[in-house]
Amino acid sequence: MTGGGPTGHPITSCGQNIVMSAFEKFKIQGLLDSGVLKLYDRWVDDTFVRNKISDRDIISQTFHSFNKNLEFTPVSYTHLTLPTILP
Repeated sequence: MTGGGPTGHPITSCGQNIVMSAFEKFKIQGLLDSGVLKLYDRWVDDTFVRNKISDRDIISQTFHSFNKNLEFTPVSYTHLTLPTILP
């Protein structure tokens, strides 16, 4: 580790939630309101979004403009098939 808090420590998790809550308020909400993001969800330190491929650059710029110390790694799933849940 070169910076930040210890992995798994409660104070680190608290700090991550504070930072991500601010990120969601100041960056994500605008992308959702404008329709650039169709879906946004976060689970611990994983962020899931649904968007058009053509909006990828503006989303990346918006994410990276929040804080130079945060790193977002995009992974694309263009042919993802979700399982069907039968009753």
